[in-house]
Amino acid sequence: MQFALKSQEIPQSQFDRVLNGNRKNGLQELDAPIHRWWRFILAFPPHLVSQYLDEFGCEGPGSTVLDPFSGTGTTLVEAKRRGCFAIGLEALDFCFLASKVKTTWEISLPQLERESKRLFADIAEEFSQYGFFSENSLFQDYQNYQNPIVCPYKLSLDQQKLLGKGYISDRPLQKLLTIQKYVLSLPPSPVADFFKMALGSMAVIASNVGFGPEIYCKKMKKDEDVWALFSNQIKEMLADLQMIQKKRFGPSSVFHQDARTMKSLGNLKIDAVITSPPYPNEKNYGRITRIENIITNLIQNKEDLRRLKKGLIRSNSQNMYKGDDDHRYVEKFSSIQRIANEIEERRLSLGKTSGWEKLYPLVAKNYFGGLYRHLLDLKPLLKRGGRCAYVVGDQMSFLMVHIKTGEILAELASDIGYKIVKIDLWRERWASASKTPIREEVVVFSKK
Repeated sequence: MQFALKSQEIPQSQFDRVLNGNRKNGLQELDAPIHRWWRFILAFPPHLVSQYLDEFGCEGPGSTVLDPFSGTGTTLVEAKRRGCFAIGLEALDFCFLASKVKTTWEISLPQLERESKRLFADIAEEFSQYGFFSENSLFQDYQNYQNPIVCPYKLSLDQQKLLGKGYISDRPLQKLLTIQKYVLSLPPSPVADFFKMALGSMAVIASNVGFGPEIYCKKMKKDEDVWALFSNQIKEMLADLQMIQKKRFGPSSVFHQDARTMKSLGNLKIDAVITSPPYPNEKNYGRITRIENIITNLIQNKEDLRRLKKGLIRSNSQNMYKGDDDHRYVEKFSSIQRIANEIEERRLSLGKTSGWEKLYPLVAKNYFGGLYRHLLDLKPLLKRGGRCAYVVGDQMSFLMVHIKTGEILAELASDIGYKIVKIDLWRERWASASKTPIREEVVVFSKK
């Protein structure tokens, strides 16, 4: 069937002006605590989540809010702040860790402070042995700082291959691995996860990674003050926890799993879903968080990476595997078949013959098939009248064929039996390749 509701500008109510007037995807000052612990370039902003929590009437212990693609935990943190029961699903390893840590607010502050002091003392002692110091720094108080020895720590060969050359300079990497030694020696617990997330978060800052919008290597750094990055990160996180623990907040639970199946949630009933699934483009989500995953030892080899990628919706050609068959869920949708055919015709006309480019039509079909599977599994969990807001973006990554993601998502939801409420324009982004603006929208629908 062809879905009738077109993505369009909606009347400029006060609510819409707030959304459309804030084009930047950054943190507002009041949003920063907790959210600032770790974010990546593809995260959506807390104020966008807050607008839809207001619209859906989500407040207090009577509301259960789900984010099935929890990412950096933005929806979960906002829902928890309001006293709601916040539930997240996340397949990417470090994103799962971040979502879990950023919603673990019951943790003992005195225990964290004691562990911080012990970690800092142990790390400082070893830093001094390797000459990881600057003039007039605290490391001059330690023995051997004037006669440093060579730091012995390196990534494994498998991890070096996964990371690639140039993404972290040698000296910052040695400092990160020194900290890693002590952080990963902590017994499994929320306290250990707290420090592990801090390590992964500051590893990106210490690296040579840039986003523009794809991940790339910037100019190689000779060195980085990793000690200051790590200690400041811990102090900031402790300060945020101290503030948040003075207020009332709701419970939360985060599951490490593929969002295409929701069976782990059992008979739980959901009031609202606010989320942003992957977009159909050539962004490799496993690569964007590669440094965090490797520095925290969440990924150690190709098998770990394959496991991670197989748990994701098939949104890019590097995430396709033999036997993928989500496309069978959307064979009846002419809109999706037409896009796939147009991509293939464009590929042939341009003479594109790489293995990745040949996969583009199948990626598009498997992407929407994965979303269809997800929406099917979600429906029984939603309360009658439960509301959903899905942040998605139009894309032109596959040989400049325009994919109107929001309209097609609405078509899929309608076919499953959801009621489509509206498609809000959130913002327009400039597509450098096509020299045109493309839309990011919020598809709002409910269970009848």
